[in-house]
Amino acid sequence: MGEKDVSEGTDQEYLQIDILKAAMIALVIFDHAFPAGIKAGLGIQLWERLSVPTFLVITGFNYGHSFHRRGIIHLLDAFKGSYLSEKLKRYLMPFALLMIPMSILSILLAFFDVNLLSGLGPLPFWGPGIWYIPVILWGVLILPPLYISFQRRPKLTLVLCFVNDFAMHWLLYWLLQITEGNLTLQEAMLFFFQTNVLYYLSAVALGMWFSGGHGLEEERNRFIWFLLPLSLGYLLYYEIMDSQIFFLSSDYNLFGFPYAAFIFLVGMAVLPRESDSIWGRISARLGKGTYHILLTQAFCFSILYRLFPGFREGALVATSYIFWYLVVIVLSFTFGSLWRRVERGILEKDATSKHTSKDG
Repeated sequence: MGEKDVSEGTDQEYLQIDILKAAMIALVIFDHAFPAGIKAGLGIQLWERLSVPTFLVITGFNYGHSFHRRGIIHLLDAFKGSYLSEKLKRYLMPFALLMIPMSILSILLAFFDVNLLSGLGPLPFWGPGIWYIPVILWGVLILPPLYISFQRRPKLTLVLCFVNDFAMHWLLYWLLQITEGNLTLQEAMLFFFQTNVLYYLSAVALGMWFSGGHGLEEERNRFIWFLLPLSLGYLLYYEIMDSQIFFLSSDYNLFGFPYAAFIFLVGMAVLPRESDSIWGRISARLGKGTYHILLTQAFCFSILYRLFPGFREGALVATSYIFWYLVVIVLSFTFGSLWRRVERGILEKDATSKHTSKDG
């Protein structure tokens, strides 16, 4: 979920990225399948809640490699050509296609959920994970200038991204305090902040920094060894005490991101860079299809949540959650990766047709 993977059609291929993305989307589905009561005591802050931060780090890594490969030097260079149209086509077209069956389903069920926090404003359905789509779209606009800043002042840019995150959390905390009692306005502010990539900029910045070198032993990356115990300490405190730092409004924040960044670096170090095995090919297909898998699982869970109104509250027996997790993960992995493959084939055929007509 993010800029075109460096593992996809480039001279630098990283199977590690695809394996990490496949593992993280499985954790996303796990998060949506099991209620908090069942997951209590499983140490989820150290593994399950890694998924979104790791995706953010990977997004920064992919954008950094992509812009470097294109030789981007000036900001306008990043937006030249078909950059915006390709991004809109890549992210909005699948979402629009998902809207069709979901809207029909909503009409058939005579039920519309227009909760502002459920996705991109009022939608005719609710599916877990939909909130991440505007994060991706904000990234299309914000990450090009971030890359230019990294090219000029990399260390300062990385530090300022952490300062930005700290300030964003404090700002939201202050806004929520002064608007106490106005639930509608508070929900609108939460929606704006928590679906904006600026709220998670330090994670993306770490990934963009690693695009210049991702070795654990590289001198430029030694700072992560200093941040790791601080990040791990925060996550352990949060997990054991079940208490968040008072001004933080999200599990995904600058204090937990270094741990996810470390896991990313470990994955890049120990996972195979390439493989011709069947598992390597499956991992590559799943990793490249994570956006479509995200949309597919949102569709599946939106149906489950309506069939079983108490699903998210733990009303089912534990074995039922295991069963439905396996069902959703099989359906999402199968149809999501197939959807992405068919869509890519259509787009490539269309691009070839346009190129041929121009030559003619």
